[in-house]
Formats: sequence, structure tokens, C-alpha cells
Amino acid sequence: MEKTAPGQRGLFFLMPHRLHPNDPRPNSIGGFELPRFNSGLGRELITGRGVSVYFDQQPPNAWTEHFHGVVQILVALDSVDAVASWNLNGEQRRHGVTGQFVWLLPAGTPHALEWLGHAGMVALYVETSFVREVCGTDLTKAVIDDFSALARSDILACRLTGEFRELCRRSKTAAPAIVESAGTLLVTLILRHFVLRKTNLRLPSDCLRKVLDNIDAHIGEKIFRESLARVAGISVRTLSDGFKDQTGLTLVAYIMQRRTILAMAQVDAGIFTKTAIAADFGFSDQSHMMRRIRKLRKAEEIAAAKAAQASTERPKEGSAG
Repeated sequence: MEKTAPGQRGLFFLMPHRLHPNDPRPNSIGGFELPRFNSGLGRELITGRGVSVYFDQQPPNAWTEHFHGVVQILVALDSVDAVASWNLNGEQRRHGVTGQFVWLLPAGTPHALEWLGHAGMVALYVETSFVREVCGTDLTKAVIDDFSALARSDILACRLTGEFRELCRRSKTAAPAIVESAGTLLVTLILRHFVLRKTNLRLPSDCLRKVLDNIDAHIGEKIFRESLARVAGISVRTLSDGFKDQTGLTLVAYIMQRRTILAMAQVDAGIFTKTAIAADFGFSDQSHMMRRIRKLRKAEEIAAAKAAQASTERPKEGSAG
């Protein structure tokens, strides 16, 4: 099997980054400073007209209170413990988080962060005009929420998360235009999911995470809704309705998509045979797996094109948090 370098067969290779050409700002983001403690890989802020991006495999660090003149979106790519605090309109908030999380802050919000472990981090600095293009209005409230569900259930978010995680861990980075494009797509997905999207049957984050973790742990086996409901401590009906509301997928569709995503990563790595991979992830045979992978690759391209289009189309006016 021909092996391909990370990122060349992934979304960065497919992405039409000319839609978001890197057009560097003359100055850095106000309030941004490179972390005192970092990976030592020489990371720098990649500045753009709409979205600027900083990423690193971040060791424990603490940022004292500061603010930026743009919207900040912080994503923990791996599970980590952290303490986030902010002061918005005179109201001081302090929030401890564990796991993969996302933190959205309106422009000009004083905030501080204690990062208590080693984990991949992406900090996205978003011009308010870009937020208005995606959301139809300004971001006015801080949001801190679990990110793992979006990163696992949305095929584009899953690919972007994986690509950024890979970039955080290696010394050689991608071209600025590609990093900015990936950051732009990730910002668009996050704004549409955590700001614009309304849910009625929301499952608690810890409950949903238990279900997703259990599925990953048994991904090559036959998985029953009843066993997942027991893990979550809720009824099958509540799980089915809440899961569809949160992820946009039925349990059956999610499990097949997750099997395909994980199998595709193994196929791209080229370490094991396709026959072995198909058996490990519960496919009927190699042909079945490869059909699913081809379908998933096409869906990724379509999702990327839609996200790129969404970042340039103004939605109807409404509340953005």
C-alpha cells in the first residue's frame, strides 16, 4: 500500500484554500503573546483578515487576565483539565472544565485561563465582521461547552480536529494559507453549532460523552441501544431522541459513520491490511468498508464546500447568544 504523508490525503489536501487566501494582517492580534511555556516547536500566530490561528501541543501554563479586540474561540483538541474565568458586563465567572472543550468569548472580554495538562490547543481570533457574516449579529455572551460530541459526530469537525491535532504534534507545519483556511472552516462550524443551532432535547454533556466513549470502546462489536442507555442512566427513548437532537444523527447512522472514520484513518496510515481493518471495525468485508470510505471522503468534500460557502453568506438577522 502506498503511504501518504499526514495532511496530503486529508482535508488540507482536498481543501480549496484559494477560497480563503492567506492575506496577513500588518500587526498581531492585540493582547496576544506567545505562551511562556510552550512545546518549543517555534509556533507563531498565523494572522489573517477574518480569522487568525495559533496552535500548539500546549504544556501546563497560566494566562493572567487580558483581553482581545476580536472574538476568541479556544478549542482543547485533547482531554485536559482547565479553569477558565472571564468578566463580561461586570459579571465575574469562573468555570472548571475537563475533557475536550470549546470556549467562545465576545470581543473585549477580560479573561484568564489555567491550563493544567499537556494537550493540543487551537486559539482562533475572529474579526467581529466575520462573526456577523456567519451569525447575522455580534457574539454577546460567553460560551464554554463540551467539544467532543461535535468533533466525533460531524465529519468535517472530526477531520479538522484530527488535522490540527497532527499539526500540533509535529515540527513541520502547513502553509499559512491552508492553516487559515482550516481555521476559517472550524470557526464557521463552531459558530453554527454553539451559537446558531437550537436544540430542544439536549442531553447533559457528561451523559452524551459516556455514550460516545462507550461506542468507541466497542466500535468493532455489535452495539445495542439498550446497553448505551444503561451506560447513560436514561431510557432508550430519551437517549434516541436526545442523541439525534444533539448530533443530527441516529445512533445507527452515527455508529456506522464513526466506524468508517476510524477505519479510514487506519487505511491511510497503511500499517495494517484492509482486510484486517475491516474485521477490526465490524464491517462485513473489505469491499463494504471501502465503499463506506469512498462515500465518506465525498461527504467531507461537500461539507467543506458548504462550510466555506456559509462563511461568506449572511444569515437572517437573529440573536447570537
